[in-house]
Amino acid sequence: VRVVFMGTPDLALPTLNALDESGHDIVGVVTGLDKRVGRSKKLRPTPVKVWALDHNLPVFQPEDLSDAVFCKNLADLKPDICVVVAFRILPSQAICIAKNGCVNLHPSMLPDLRGAAPVNWALIRGYTQTGISTFLIEKRVDAGGILLQKAVNIESEEDAGALSIRLMTSGAKLIVKTLDALEK
Repeated sequence: VRVVFMGTPDLALPTLNALDESGHDIVGVVTGLDKRVGRSKKLRPTPVKVWALDHNLPVFQPEDLSDAVFCKNLADLKPDICVVVAFRILPSQAICIAKNGCVNLHPSMLPDLRGAAPVNWALIRGYTQTGISTFLIEKRVDAGGILLQKAVNIESEEDAGALSIRLMTSGAKLIVKTLDALEK
């Protein structure tokens, strides 16, 4: 499967690594813009950009995801699917670039805890269990058809950071399983 990956932070890296090891063909990476950090205001690339460059993959950092040139450049990669992890809301122009659409990894048992900060909300609400979902992206946020889900118990002393890492590590395997199933 020819994959375009879209993500920005460290939490997206387990999925990139899992895709790379799975045999699926990552043909390009879309990530956020470099940011100025620290007193020196040096530009710092996103963790996903660093990973992609280390793996000699084309990197795209559009300011506007609906930009015609960006969309054409992605379409030229002829992706079968886009995998989206910890990224932005995609405009319809970006959703339809890949032949089979876009799959998103979301850290909750959808449709519960749709939208922003699902890990935080699971902890705030006192959940003892949450999970991860893969789903097909459509125009409405976190509302596409659910593909696979996996329940995950929340440890009693676990904070949002630790739970997020655990969910995204487990989610990386779920993305590969999702792509394998879609390929069949």
